[in-house]
Amino acid sequence: MTIADALLDIKEKIGHKFSILDAEIILAFVLKKDKIFIFTHPETKLTPNQTIKFNNLIQRRAKGEPIAYLVGHKEFYGLDFLVNKNVLIPRPETELLVEKVLEIIKNNPNKKYELIDVGTGSGCIPVAILKNIQKNKNNLRLPICAVDISSQALRVAKKNSKLHEVENKIKFFKSDLLSPFIKNIKSAHSNSINSEELLITANLPYLPNKKITARSEEIGLKFEPRKALFAGKDGLKAYRQLFAQLKKISANKKTILCEIGFKQKNGLLKVIRRNFSSHQTNISFYPDLAGRIRLAMIELWNK
Repeated sequence: MTIADALLDIKEKIGHKFSILDAEIILAFVLKKDKIFIFTHPETKLTPNQTIKFNNLIQRRAKGEPIAYLVGHKEFYGLDFLVNKNVLIPRPETELLVEKVLEIIKNNPNKKYELIDVGTGSGCIPVAILKNIQKNKNNLRLPICAVDISSQALRVAKKNSKLHEVENKIKFFKSDLLSPFIKNIKSAHSNSINSEELLITANLPYLPNKKITARSEEIGLKFEPRKALFAGKDGLKAYRQLFAQLKKISANKKTILCEIGFKQKNGLLKVIRRNFSSHQTNISFYPDLAGRIRLAMIELWNK
């Protein structure tokens, strides 16, 4: 079977299950070539093992398994990240969070920041920030911290930090949200938080449990780790825990950037006001490319 034969055969079989683009990506992965090779060498023959592997991956894709899990990587903010079933696949909308952090640091060149990424998963957020911080890198106190409750996820995140040569700039913690930083901050960061501002990034699970069956079946979420997706009746359980913990962390200023569902603005506002009624706050919401609210930025000062 040649490349041309394989793709022609797939076009006749896949129907509406997935796109021919997915088949091309899978074929390039199996051949360990780029897509340009697929188009320019249609006469290349697949070995028997390559044919078997290609057909197996196509069958898995036909059942809805995400292409990123099949090929083991996903692009995010212009970088390639390793992924597997233990981590959430990086989404384009999450790039807005990275973009906002970089903007904050760029616009305040004389301020010193510390950063904690909560629920780091594949590590795409802290790695992307470090790789794109460029001339303003001196604004960020190193190492930055990345936390996840999953040992398997942390293994992926550490591999990605090494892949992008920032492993010495990130300190990883296996823990539940901000637990390592409460009361005894020294155990986490070698000394207490003394920068002008603490930045916290969080892409925590925010889908309501009621969507576990319908939505997960519809768009393939059933293949991704449920703990990284679903968070209670209204999807805000993890953020309630985060903001309750945040009250116990002292810093001159705390800025939290968190990704949320587009219908959760009012619910998140209630969580914030319940926890920080005695604080001076500034809350902003930002839409994704589809115009839906996706990012919340909460600035907190002690009165």
